[in-house]
Amino acid sequence: MVSGDPISGDQYGGVEEHTDHLIAHLFDIDQIDLQVLMFNNPGARTKHENIHYLERLKGRGFLFPLFSLIYLNNILKNIHKYAPDVVHFQGTFPLFCVAALVAQRKYAAVLTVHGILMQETMIKYEGNVVYSLLARMIEKYTFMKLDNLIVVSPPVQEIIDKIRKKKTYVVPNGVEVDRIAGIEPIVLEQEHAILYMGGLNERKGVHVLIEAVEMARHQIPDIHLLIAGAGSHEGKLKERVQGSGLGDNVTFLGFIRGDARFSYLKAAKFLVLPSFWETLPIVVLEGMACGKAIVGSRVGGIPFLVHDGENGYLVQPGDAASLARSMVALLENDELLAGMGAESLKRVQEFRWEKIAGDTYSTYCRIVNAENE
Repeated sequence: MVSGDPISGDQYGGVEEHTDHLIAHLFDIDQIDLQVLMFNNPGARTKHENIHYLERLKGRGFLFPLFSLIYLNNILKNIHKYAPDVVHFQGTFPLFCVAALVAQRKYAAVLTVHGILMQETMIKYEGNVVYSLLARMIEKYTFMKLDNLIVVSPPVQEIIDKIRKKKTYVVPNGVEVDRIAGIEPIVLEQEHAILYMGGLNERKGVHVLIEAVEMARHQIPDIHLLIAGAGSHEGKLKERVQGSGLGDNVTFLGFIRGDARFSYLKAAKFLVLPSFWETLPIVVLEGMACGKAIVGSRVGGIPFLVHDGENGYLVQPGDAASLARSMVALLENDELLAGMGAESLKRVQEFRWEKIAGDTYSTYCRIVNAENE
C-alpha cells in the first residue's frame, strides 16, 4: 500500500485517518502480507515494522516536475522490491495517479478515491490554478484508464462511472466504534451547544452555518455553535461572527486532535456538516458512533450515512433557512434528539473498521482473481 500526502506531509486529514485505521486492521488479517510505503506523516498513530517511510516532495516552482519524476521512480523502485500481488494507492494525488498507471503494467493496481477534484473545484479552488488544472486532467485520465478503483460511497461511484467503463468497487470509510464508546464527554457550559468539526474553507459551508445560527437565535437565544477546525477562511468567519453580533453564540475551538474530538462530539447536542461536497465524511461516522443526530447537506456521500428524519436531517447545500429550522427542531425536542442519536449508533455498526478491513481484503482477492482469468 502507498499512502501519505506526498506534498503536505504535516497534515492529518481524512485520507490519513482512513489509511491509519485501515492498515492497523489489515495487519490483523493473517492472509495478508502487508507492506506500506508511507510518506512521512507525524500524525500517524499506527506503528509497525512493515511501514516504510518515504520523504515527501521538497521541490517547488520550475523544479517541481523534476522532483516529481525522482519520487515517482522512488515509489516504483520500492514497489518492485516487494513484488506484490496488489498495489493499493490511497488518494488521487497526481503522483499516485501516475504511479498507479505505470505500476499496473506489471502488477494489479488499485487506487482509492477519497476526493474528486472535478467536484471540489466546481465550488471554489484555493491554490495554484495551473497545478489544479493539471491535477484534474491527471485525475480524469486515471479514472478512465486505471483497471481498478475503490470509492468510498455509491454516490461517488455514480459520478465516476459516467466517464469510466472499468471496474469500480465500493469500500466505505470506517470508525472505531468500541474505542469511542469508552471515551467520556467533556463538560460544556452551554446548554444548547452544537458542533461543527472540519476544515474552514469555502467547500465546507461554515459561513452558511453561521448564517443559520443567526436565524435560529431568534427562537433559541442561547444556541451556541462550537467550531472545531482550522483553514484559510478562519479569519473571514471570525469577522462574520463579530459583524453579526454572534460573539456570545459562537466559539472557535481551533483544530482538535486525538480523542478530544470524541469528547466534544459526545458533549454537543448534535453534529452539523453544511458542506457543498463530501465523498463520505469520517466525522459523520464519528458523530454517529458517539450516538448523535446529524444535520448535513444532501450532497455526495452524506445521504448514504444520514437518512432524513431517521438519524438526522438533510438540507440543500447553501440553504441557511432550512438548516436553521432543522437545528431548532432538534434543540426543542429532546425525545426526537435521543431517538435519532440511538438510530445513528445502530446504523454505524456496519462501518466498523474490522468489517471495512475485511471488505478491503475481499476486494484484493477479487482483483487478483480477475487478473488471473
